[in-house]
Amino acid sequence: SKSLFRLRRSTAGFAIALALMGGLVLWFSFRTPPPRVHVPADLDRLDVQLRDYILQKAQWVRAKARHFDRHATLGMVYAANGLWQEARLVFESAARLNPKEPLARMYIGVAAQESGEMEEALVLFRSVVAEFPEFAPGQYRLGAALLRTGNVDDAEGAFQRLIPLAPREWRGYAGLGEIELRKGRSAEAVKYLEKAVELDPAAKSAHHLLGEAYRALGRKGDAEIELNLGRHALSFPMPDAWSRTATEHMKLLQDQVQLASDYSDEGQPLKAVEILAKAFVYHPDNLSVMNQLAIALNRSNQPNKARAVLQQALQKDERY
Repeated sequence: SKSLFRLRRSTAGFAIALALMGGLVLWFSFRTPPPRVHVPADLDRLDVQLRDYILQKAQWVRAKARHFDRHATLGMVYAANGLWQEARLVFESAARLNPKEPLARMYIGVAAQESGEMEEALVLFRSVVAEFPEFAPGQYRLGAALLRTGNVDDAEGAFQRLIPLAPREWRGYAGLGEIELRKGRSAEAVKYLEKAVELDPAAKSAHHLLGEAYRALGRKGDAEIELNLGRHALSFPMPDAWSRTATEHMKLLQDQVQLASDYSDEGQPLKAVEILAKAFVYHPDNLSVMNQLAIALNRSNQPNKARAVLQQALQKDERY
C-alpha cells in the first residue's frame, strides 16, 4: 500500500540521515588531533626500570591515541609511581576522551590533592559528586579531603551519602566515627567505629579511632586492646576499579621489594619471585634485592635457585 511504502521510505531516509550524522561525527573526531601522550621531562633521571616501563606504556598509548582506556592506564602508571604532575595531564586527556567516566574526573582531583593543591582538589571532587551523586568513590574522596581540611560538617554529609552507596565499605562508618570524636561525642563515635571494625577487622585506622573513643569514655581495658590492634595504622583510600590495578604498575625498587614481601607473607611466594626477578634484571648488583629474591625462591620450594642467587651475592661481597 501507499502508506506502507511511505513508511518504508521515511524509515530508510531516517536511517540514511543517522548514518550521515554518524559519519560526520566520526570525520570531525578524526580531524581533531588525538591527545598528546605525556612523558616526564626528566625521564633519564628516573630509575631505569621505571623509565623503560613508562616508555613501553607511552608507545602503547600512541599506537591508539584516541583510546580512553589506554590514557587511563598510563595515568595509573604515573600515579602508582608518584609522578602526579604527569598523572594529572594524562587523566585530563582521559576525561576529555570520555567525559562520562567519573573515575577520570576524580583522579584529576586526586592528582591535584597529591600535588598539594587541596582547594582545587575539593572543587574537583565536589564537581564529580554533583554530576555523579551515586559514585561511591567520589563521595569517599570528598569526605576524606574535607576531613583533612577540618570541614567536619560537609565531610559528615559525604560519609552519610557513602554508606547507602557502599554499605559493606568500612570507611564510611569510620569517617562518621572520627567526626563524632572531633565533636567530643565519644559514645556516638563508638557506634560507628564498632560497625567499621565489624565490617573489616583488619582496618587498623578504625581500631585506633575506636581505642581513642573507648579511652575518652574511661574504658581503659577495651581502649588498650583497640589501640594495640590499630598500632602503626596507615590510611589507604577506598579502592576503586582503577586503584586495584596500581600494584601491577609499581616500578620503584622500594615499592617492589615491599610488595613482594607482602605477597610472600600472604603465602604467595611465587608472585614475590616474579616481581623480584624482574627487579633483579635491572638491579643485578643490589644485594638486598638478591637476598629478598633468595628468600622468595626458598619459600616457593626452589632452594637450589635460592642458593645460586646467594652465591652470586657472596661473590659480590664475601662478607655479606
